[in-house]
Amino acid sequence: MADKIGALVDTFIAEHQLADITYRTLTAAIERDGYTVVEFNGVDDPQPVQRLLRALRLPPNALRSRGFTYADSCYRIIFVHQDLSDSEKKLVLAHEIGHVVCGHMGTGTVIGNDVRQESDAAAFAQRLCADNTQKTARRKAFLRAHKKAVCLSLALVLLLAVGTGAALSVAKINSYYGRYYVTESGSKYHLADCRYVKTKTNAHRLTKTEYESGEYTPCSVCLPGEAETDKE
Repeated sequence: MADKIGALVDTFIAEHQLADITYRTLTAAIERDGYTVVEFNGVDDPQPVQRLLRALRLPPNALRSRGFTYADSCYRIIFVHQDLSDSEKKLVLAHEIGHVVCGHMGTGTVIGNDVRQESDAAAFAQRLCADNTQKTARRKAFLRAHKKAVCLSLALVLLLAVGTGAALSVAKINSYYGRYYVTESGSKYHLADCRYVKTKTNAHRLTKTEYESGEYTPCSVCLPGEAETDKE
């Protein structure tokens, strides 16, 4: 029976393309199969839920449970107790989905009294949630083990990306020439604290190529000595 349960779990995951098993993804999956997931507490439920519970004439033990499934010719509903934690809701919902997938709903409107059916649904839920936990653990272990390798690989990709914008940016950063700054629209180079560049958002450090191009001359305010020499 374990092999059959495992096959049912694998089929359910594949049919719904579940990359991760959460209460939200399980809700979406089973609702695609025609079921509605309703949260209840049996004490102070909203009026629509109270009316629904009364209309279904549920047995008292259902309202005291953590969750149950109801199905007849009109309704297909999975009830999950709203006061549970997210992880508990996920397990309860997985259990009820187990009843649906295992075909138990043809034996009554409310499932919960047959020992074998409960055992199968519990096995389904355990396998469904355990597979997800193991996959998550393996992903985290892989990322931890390869974190340094991934960082090194990304660094190499960046350094080897010759001709790309990233590589050009790196080349420009590494070719800063001395302590001078220029603006993209100006023709002078300045010291960092010069009033002509220190408040400008488009200022950058002068590169060797820019310096040697002869297109920039020293600022007469912050570099008066160099400016006079340049005139000579």
